[in-house]
Amino acid sequence: MIRPEALHPLRATKQVEDFLKDCRFGQTERGSFVATILAPVPPEVQPPPAGLDRSRFELQEPFPRQVTTRLMSSLGLVSQAIQAGKPGQLPNAVTRGISANLCDALVLMRPPGDESCLDLHMSWARSRPHPPADVPQSVSFPQEHFPAIEEVGRQLRTRATVGPERSRGKVLSVKKALRPLLPEIAGWMVIAAEVGGAPARVKVVLRAHDFASACDALRNDWWVEVTGTIRHDVKAREYVLSDASGFRMDRWVRP
Repeated sequence: MIRPEALHPLRATKQVEDFLKDCRFGQTERGSFVATILAPVPPEVQPPPAGLDRSRFELQEPFPRQVTTRLMSSLGLVSQAIQAGKPGQLPNAVTRGISANLCDALVLMRPPGDESCLDLHMSWARSRPHPPADVPQSVSFPQEHFPAIEEVGRQLRTRATVGPERSRGKVLSVKKALRPLLPEIAGWMVIAAEVGGAPARVKVVLRAHDFASACDALRNDWWVEVTGTIRHDVKAREYVLSDASGFRMDRWVRP
């Protein structure tokens, strides 16, 4: 919505953080596994101009309404693609709100039981006009949908690889690879760097020569710079930099 991506950084923008702080849990329902989340939205004080196209209308909506509209549109798209037997289309729908984060969130909410399903329902505030008719109000995901959702998320995380880029930061830890899959891999280090402008832990796979330098940097509290290909490891909550090259230690300068 703000900036569609296959994989969003771990750290949210201030606008997103403010929205999440405003959300509240609503009244629970007896005898069911239901979570109600209230997302406050400002009331409409002036109707939009007649004939305003949908894209401009959505941009003029307040951020909370943009979030909920995009969420339901994206969920509907996921459901429709899987029901139609075309989940392979979803990795190409990043501009429509499909992301690895969305898929991971759905998988985390997967209910137990072969006959269970995940139902999501949106009640729109009466103080604002309802979204366009093609935005679903309810979406349901049966158990058989989740393997496809998980695979779409995996593909999007792979696609999120941004290509060679320079990373710089302080070495947090160094570990030797005892049984490496590739003989040239000596181990790895973890540095505190930035990815996409947000602080992140970056795990850097190292060859023998660079591994020795990384040990020196850790021991002497030096910063390092290295170029490589970054991907995101969701389970470990860190980024992994492979094909490392141009390793350089910064002994004097601090950011």
